Amino acid sequence: MSLKPAILYRGVSDAPNFYNLQLMLELKDKVGVGVSKMNNDYLGAMFIFKGMSFLDLGYAYEFSNRSSNIALKENNHELFVRFKFSNTTKQTASLDSTQSF
Repeated sequence: MSLKPAILYRGVSDAPNFYNLQLMLELKDKVGVGVSKMNNDYLGAMFIFKGMSFLDLGYAYEFSNRSSNIALKENNHELFVRFKFSNTTKQTASLDSTQSF
């Protein structure tokens, strides 16, 4: 298991700054589930499947917890595909207890 935090920032002229805080829990480097919180009062949940060697598939759902009249009140579904152009094998280093530094 691994826990992967992320902070995303988007700046557009004539628009407010946008921040997205994410926390993803990956299981056996094959499946990930996560949550996100945005500064526009949206919350999100995501799922990623990393079972194929050449691509990852994912789904995210965002929803507003605002009641303001100026807020967008529509929920958001997202599908994504991430292509892997190089398939490098991860190598883990092991330390020999007799090795000197």
